[in-house]
Amino acid sequence: MTTFCQSPNVAQTIEKLVLHEQEMNARLDVEDEQDQEYAKTGLQALELEDGGGEVLRLLDADGLLLSRNVDPNILDKFQNFEAREDDVLLATYPKSGTHWVWEIVSMLKKSSPTLMSETIMPLDFLPANMLGALPSPRVLSTHMPFLRIPRDFLARDCKIVWVVRNPWDVAVSYYHFVKKLTVFEYSGDWNGFFELFLDGNIPYNSWFEHTQEWLKGMDTTSNILLVRYEDLHADFKKEVQRLADFLNVEVTDDTLDIIQQETSFANMSLKKVDITVPISKDGNSCVYRKGECGDWRNYFSEQQWAELKGAYRVSLNHHQRTLQYTSEKIN
Repeated sequence: MTTFCQSPNVAQTIEKLVLHEQEMNARLDVEDEQDQEYAKTGLQALELEDGGGEVLRLLDADGLLLSRNVDPNILDKFQNFEAREDDVLLATYPKSGTHWVWEIVSMLKKSSPTLMSETIMPLDFLPANMLGALPSPRVLSTHMPFLRIPRDFLARDCKIVWVVRNPWDVAVSYYHFVKKLTVFEYSGDWNGFFELFLDGNIPYNSWFEHTQEWLKGMDTTSNILLVRYEDLHADFKKEVQRLADFLNVEVTDDTLDIIQQETSFANMSLKKVDITVPISKDGNSCVYRKGECGDWRNYFSEQQWAELKGAYRVSLNHHQRTLQYTSEKIN
């Protein structure tokens, strides 16, 4: 009788395949448990496909799309959140300079032009007990649209800083962010992601709807300061002085120089502990990529440029004086 022996290479390959399948099954079990926990608090798991058939895994919170690492109690937490009168809320659409401006505002509020020892994650992700334990004055951040922020911020007349960045650069930065984070499990290319972005099928929905809502909020709320990401790049000290004036903080020219140096992209990417590294696919930063204006030119086709320009004109052209994003040239 003839006997056949597997070569070591074949045996190793089979062993790797078995281990991979076991790991996949274990991960799916964990994901099922997480989805069940989210469902208990009104968050529904869903998967959205781009034009190429690649899937983006999200949560649906009463029509608002969220990533699958938000606080499961986010809806209840925001409804019952108790603000403090000296709280400052930083509001941004994702990939609009949240970490950068958070550091700047924190330095101003604490009268200390040095990088914060820890980066506080947005309200959307932190459990309520951790938020309550933070010392005053708190600088809190959120990616929520205006109508979804905790109402107590408005009731207590808290200062709100809203940062806006042009949608062309946001789209490119968001693409790299989603591609890198394990929580999304997204393997699509730029073209596929662009469709999702244009349709608002990404966390926090459409940039256009988000921006429209905050602009309307400014019409009814006096304590909101609009900061353009591009203006911070173009004239940093002038914009930080605006922030200081809004926050009723005195700041010297020397202090402005230090803040500019401390919060430079090179310094922050070197010294700050990136909280996204443990959940990054490649173990590299998902936050600090380039930190520049105009990178969209390396990605957009002429058709994509025209499509986004058209969406901007329809949604926000009447706010041109406020936003200053011309349809012909983006900084």
